[in-house]
Amino acid sequence: SYLRATLNTSLFSWFYYEILENKLSTFFIPHHYCFPIHPKAFVFITKRDLISCIRGYVMEYDPLDIKKEHGKKKYASISVSQRIKNLLNALYDYAYEQGYITFNLSRSFSISEIQNKRTGKTKRAYTAIRDEDLSILWESQGNPYVRMTLICIYCCINPKHFCSSKMDDQFLIADLGVHTYLYAIHPKVCPLFIDLNIPTYDVFRKRFEEIIKHLNMNYAMGDISETSKQKMKAANLHSSLLIKDPHWLDPTLCQMKKEELQTMIKKLR
Repeated sequence: SYLRATLNTSLFSWFYYEILENKLSTFFIPHHYCFPIHPKAFVFITKRDLISCIRGYVMEYDPLDIKKEHGKKKYASISVSQRIKNLLNALYDYAYEQGYITFNLSRSFSISEIQNKRTGKTKRAYTAIRDEDLSILWESQGNPYVRMTLICIYCCINPKHFCSSKMDDQFLIADLGVHTYLYAIHPKVCPLFIDLNIPTYDVFRKRFEEIIKHLNMNYAMGDISETSKQKMKAANLHSSLLIKDPHWLDPTLCQMKKEELQTMIKKLR
């Protein structure tokens, strides 16, 4: 009966269904965010309950928790929030098909409607850094994190990839475990690598936000990649300026691609 069916009823039934169909997806992390509504019957779960799960949850007591974080609010990142929403959609779709519910509550709203968990504002679209602000960054290149920002912009490298990269001649090689990406270094930013120690992404992001605030600017990390895209568009470049898994390529073909990459990156102004 749909009056007695709970989220857990649908969860475990759907879980085994997915295994039998051999299409099980990773859902353990988003599933943990939904524990406050696990024992609730579907008819008593509200839209507010679902949104609360997508935003985050309060840590349960765990005797093995050496950080003593029970009772604290744990916020979900943007990517985890999307995974939670995908899990809820799948569970509600399955519950609807099985007759547990007569209305698919999870499909009644989109994740874009959910406001930012900290600021109470909707997430803004990324914008390219203005030319006058770029000039200010060039004047402030004594700061290593400003130099990293300029390197990411002119080498068209994602900041996360940059923080996993190392310099190899005129290229940056980002080893992400599953795949490796090779980026050409723009001649304009070559001097910025002198005495530069590449930090973790979290450190880079924190220092970037501090610098932007100090310079009275309003930019986010995503604006770095958006600036690269605008520069590529201005240079009439429409393909990604990278080589994926260069070690799998024939040496002669790889060398040709490297030379082509260096030619294209020089077109950026």
